[in-house]
Amino acid sequence: MSRALSSLSLATLCALLPGTALADEVLDGEVTFNFNDFTGSGFASEPAAGQLDSDNWIVTGLGDGAFDFGDDVSGGDFGEGEGAGGVNSAGLHGFIVGADDNAFGVQPSGSTFTPGAFVLRIENQTGGVLNRIAVEGFLLYFNDQPRSNSLSLEYSVDNETWLPVDGATVTSPETAAAKPVWDGDVTDDVISMLGIGEGEFLYLRWIGDDVGGSGSRDEFAIDDITITPISICGNNTMDPGEACDDGNTDDDDGCTSLCMSATCGDEFVQKDFEQCDDGNDDDTDACIACVLAECGDGFVQAGVEDCDDGNQDDDDECANDCTLGDVATSGPATTTDGETSDGETGNATGDTEGSSTSGGTGDPTGASTDATVTAGATVTVTVTDSNSGGEDSGDDGSSGADSAGGTDDSGGCSVGGRGLGGAGWLLGLFGVLGLRRRK
Repeated sequence: MSRALSSLSLATLCALLPGTALADEVLDGEVTFNFNDFTGSGFASEPAAGQLDSDNWIVTGLGDGAFDFGDDVSGGDFGEGEGAGGVNSAGLHGFIVGADDNAFGVQPSGSTFTPGAFVLRIENQTGGVLNRIAVEGFLLYFNDQPRSNSLSLEYSVDNETWLPVDGATVTSPETAAAKPVWDGDVTDDVISMLGIGEGEFLYLRWIGDDVGGSGSRDEFAIDDITITPISICGNNTMDPGEACDDGNTDDDDGCTSLCMSATCGDEFVQKDFEQCDDGNDDDTDACIACVLAECGDGFVQAGVEDCDDGNQDDDDECANDCTLGDVATSGPATTTDGETSDGETGNATGDTEGSSTSGGTGDPTGASTDATVTAGATVTVTVTDSNSGGEDSGDDGSSGADSAGGTDDSGGCSVGGRGLGGAGWLLGLFGVLGLRRRK
């Protein structure tokens, strides 16, 4: 939430806020950074007069390079000195924004602070888990140039993943003011669900960048930044926004370290009630409804189980170890030179030689047939022609021609009045086998 300063005296508002030293600050109650003694002289872990404490503050996106928390830097972009606004040198300044009131600011350029950020790191020493804070302060600009820029507040618990604070943004006009003055917004925002433990850090940053227009850029600054702890989980007091506070920071006792009532899916495993809690509703991983996945629970665990039918029947398609059971299959018949194989299974053994078929008289082909079929085995049938040099007799009008002096097994051979071309002789074979069994 923010409100415009157009009807307020900036100097008056700033004078109402308490002053603080520039020494290393921790969050053990309400803390305010007012920058009144900052003169744009740089940063140090043991700051001299006019400097900021680098244990708390750094700035990113400067043309002269980066520095980290605890580093000592000065000169160039790191410390361009003090000014009232309308400066020409890009870099960091202690801007005079009111009577006896300085702000922490920057003059952006093409290589400085576009983008860039003022970054605050502050240690939680509230005595519990810091879950909710209020952040107030001034976001200011000096609109003396024909380019629009912005400054926005974001927060992080690890200095890597940053989340924006809704409404905490100020944007300068694209058209330069005829008589520029320091203007901007007062922000007053609440940040929740932080979960920052005692001795861990809260990170805030005010990030700036170009928005529109062209040419030189307006100056920007922050001032009188106040951080107030609202909810401290573990102090045995129900602070605003808490559902419970049992005086500890245990996550397995029904009241989590966020002072929220424990539920399945909150990523906290409740002792004696939950076996796991992965924070999702995925039924294919190792944790299902806060119970460890196992074979027989009716959910197929990805990469572990082939199936899971939720029963102990070992005779169906899904075995009791959640693997797919063996299923009998039949393969297609294949034919090679003089041999035919069929994937059908059986348990009969037959040996037929010189038998008659229903479509002819006697033994028209003189063929002998040996067939052996065993359970679970592939049937192999071999047909040889003992009448290789004779002439077919008993021709029933099939499409096969007489074979004189040759070895044509298909010539005129028939079963049931049909020619046995191609694989048809195999059907005749099974008929022969059937006749032999009936004898």
